[in-house]
Amino acid sequence: MPLLRLDTIPTLVQCIKFCEQLAGHGSEVTRAPRLPLSGEERARVEKLYNDAVATRIDPSKFNLDQCYAGNVIPVLSVSYSQ
Repeated sequence: MPLLRLDTIPTLVQCIKFCEQLAGHGSEVTRAPRLPLSGEERARVEKLYNDAVATRIDPSKFNLDQCYAGNVIPVLSVSYSQ
């Protein structure tokens, strides 16, 4: 749950972009006026990300490995009748 804390700080966008880069998807570069994370804040976000990756659940233990194959997350489909 520590990653959810990132949603309450002014540098949310930079945190998301940095974590995407750590995951190997995209870049941490943001448009002005946002500046890249630096110093202690950058180190803290990197530690949070690494801890989250190291302790994430194994989907195969919950018979979810097929649902997450290729990073595809199932979406509930809702239809509306008129």
